[in-house]
Amino acid sequence: MPEPMPASWLSPVQPQPPSAVMRHLSSAALGLTVGLVLAVPAVLWQKGRIDPMASFAHVAANFGLAAASPKASVMTAEAREPTVEVVRATPRSVAVPGVEVVMPKPVVASPEMIAASASVAALRPAVAELTPAQIQAAKADGLMDDARRLMGDGDFRAARSVLEDQAVAAMPTARFLLAETYDPNYLAARGVRSVRAEVPRAVELYREALDGGIEAARQRISALRP
Repeated sequence: MPEPMPASWLSPVQPQPPSAVMRHLSSAALGLTVGLVLAVPAVLWQKGRIDPMASFAHVAANFGLAAASPKASVMTAEAREPTVEVVRATPRSVAVPGVEVVMPKPVVASPEMIAASASVAALRPAVAELTPAQIQAAKADGLMDDARRLMGDGDFRAARSVLEDQAVAAMPTARFLLAETYDPNYLAARGVRSVRAEVPRAVELYREALDGGIEAARQRISALRP
């Protein structure tokens, strides 16, 4: 006949309670974890590193709940596209002590000014409507002035080139000046040695000038005859 089993063998084994040190360590670890979970987001939010409303709006938009958080969506749009307000500065008069500010007086057109403006306006169409003959005459006058200036400077070679231009070649005055550049008497009186004198050419040009009405050419021809 088997022996009866003791009642102590049938009762469950009771676990050993944790020591005081382990309980303190567990409490400290739990407090540190909860503190980090709450403190770190708060610090980041204060520094502007995270935006809880924007994060909530993003999560809500992902789940199709954007309409449930209108404020968050508005704040996100404003954060993405900041509004720039343009302020136009209005000039103000600054009073400086001891300095008198004189305002400009309005200009009143006098009758003389009106008449001068009218005359200038009347001249504009005339200038704009120059004929080819007038343009050619203006060019010839400019060449004659250049030739006289070059002869005055002693540059007879350049003066010959100007006076032989087609625009002035047929003018009696141009023929007379060109004859002077070949006239030995005229060149000697001016002390010019940079060009060569040619008596036949000078007589020919003086005759053309005389035919054009330049009477001074007659005396020059008489001086060149032997």
